[in-house]
Amino acid sequence: MKGRLLILGFISVVIIAAMIIITDPEKMWKVLAHTDFSIISCVVGLYILNGVVKAARWQVLLRSFGSEVPFKRLYMFLLIGLMVNNTTPGRVGGEPVRAYLLRMEDATPMGQGLSTIFVERIMDLVVLTSMALTGIVIIIPVLFSVSSDIQWVMLAFIPMIVVIAALVYLASRPALLKRVIRFLFSVFRHFWKGTWLQKAEDGLTSFLDSFSSGFKLIRKKVFRVPRRGVAFTGLTVAIWINEAARIYLILISLPDVEVPSFGAVLIASSVATVFGAVLPIGAMHATLITSIFAALGVDMTSATTAGILTVGTSIWLSIPLGIAAMFIVGLRRDKKTGELVKKDTFSSEQETESSNDGV
Repeated sequence: MKGRLLILGFISVVIIAAMIIITDPEKMWKVLAHTDFSIISCVVGLYILNGVVKAARWQVLLRSFGSEVPFKRLYMFLLIGLMVNNTTPGRVGGEPVRAYLLRMEDATPMGQGLSTIFVERIMDLVVLTSMALTGIVIIIPVLFSVSSDIQWVMLAFIPMIVVIAALVYLASRPALLKRVIRFLFSVFRHFWKGTWLQKAEDGLTSFLDSFSSGFKLIRKKVFRVPRRGVAFTGLTVAIWINEAARIYLILISLPDVEVPSFGAVLIASSVATVFGAVLPIGAMHATLITSIFAALGVDMTSATTAGILTVGTSIWLSIPLGIAAMFIVGLRRDKKTGELVKKDTFSSEQETESSNDGV
């Protein structure tokens, strides 16, 4: 696993470096030199604020289980989870870390912790799909006034949005998703043999059963309680409007850029968020942002600069924030197991080993 992560990390660095080199570093430097960094500082502030809103949303779900973990602690756990997510492909590595930290804090069962996080992901997909569809509606009048090439490029994103909608539909219906998985594994058995395939299917099925029970419990305790349901939905919408607004502000901060409509920014933000998880450290995210804006007529240097600034003020920023949160919470990674442990626990284990060596 470590080898794969290193390879994917290396590929991500190469992609980002290639984007800069192809664009011409000298031209990009000139764009950056005339960028309004007072606006960029606002973008950074909005990113930090978004973390606070995400922590507040998580707290709404946890309180439905009776958990009373202090908000400051949840915010630190969220920052650590975001750091892990943004440095691993798929952006899923941080989710079990958050659930694990929650269990360490107040003995919340892993299943409950993970169910709250997966409910967040479902709502994220719902809102992102809505944003993407809204973006398409907004840019329809614009498509009639641009070249046919740009029209085809923008229409090409519709299949991506259909995929997002399909993911939302399946995620909200675990029983249907389970049937799809069983069908896929029956197809896989025609090509591969071995007990590992059955173990993988059993593991996924067991996970979906656990997820389904957690989702039903949250639906009962959150969405059937109007105050909690409205708060959770409203906070999710605020999170992703914030994301799109930050990208829009980055475009405004760049010199001599004809900023695309906010509808195009909604599409860019939604598509990049969903499909940008393929590679770590924001490589795919930056590539998608760059490609969409270049297709809309933004010159390649400015589009690339926008892509780099987008990940630089969010994904890359999450790494030092996550490290700082680990220090504040008092965590470190055990060199032997690779697990996150409290520093006092680690120190006591070291002392025990030393005393044993002495004996």
